[in-house]
Amino acid sequence: MEKRSVDKLLPDGRLETLVQDEKLITPDALVISEGWIYVPAPQIEYVADNNKGKDKTLGPWKIYRFVYTS
Repeated sequence: MEKRSVDKLLPDGRLETLVQDEKLITPDALVISEGWIYVPAPQIEYVADNNKGKDKTLGPWKIYRFVYTS
């Protein structure tokens, strides 16, 4: 989450960055379907409970998708 990316944990313990973009604000709850990886960006770090009582989320809320091939 800190670097706005989706990473893959490799068997040897290293992380491989699959995609990185400033639009991935708190990426969470990935879904893999028919060759696509869907990534919601719910802006959890900007909701009031996590942001000193101020809601700074910006709509529209988005779900991104990308193809991953190993």
